[in-house]
Amino acid sequence: MKDDSGFAGKEIERETLNTIIHLRLREIFELLKRTVEEEPFINYVGAGIFITGGCSLVNGIDYLAGEIFEMPAHVTHAQTMSGLTSAVENPQFSTAIGLLKYAQAVQVDRPRRGITRIFGRFFSGMR
Repeated sequence: MKDDSGFAGKEIERETLNTIIHLRLREIFELLKRTVEEEPFINYVGAGIFITGGCSLVNGIDYLAGEIFEMPAHVTHAQTMSGLTSAVENPQFSTAIGLLKYAQAVQVDRPRRGITRIFGRFFSGMR
């Protein structure tokens, strides 16, 4: 029977899947290292590598990154915004939180006009 993607399902050993994932992560880190080494700022990376996002939940990813980049590697998460609960402190939400922070920063820098200004005043009074 085919699954939703159109491919027939297949069972593989967990060890085989782990090997595939490990090799792909190694390949990604090696490509990233080559790219980063071409930039002059790599000499200023003192604190090491910080890994976040859903993939950072893979066991041992920090050790693999540390081995390839030859510097300390840390799994971390985005600093939450005020009002967000600890439920979104998981690394897999880092991209979404980063985009929200960026949108918030851009919004602060942009002057409000017309109806946006009116609604902005209305909602700011509700805080």
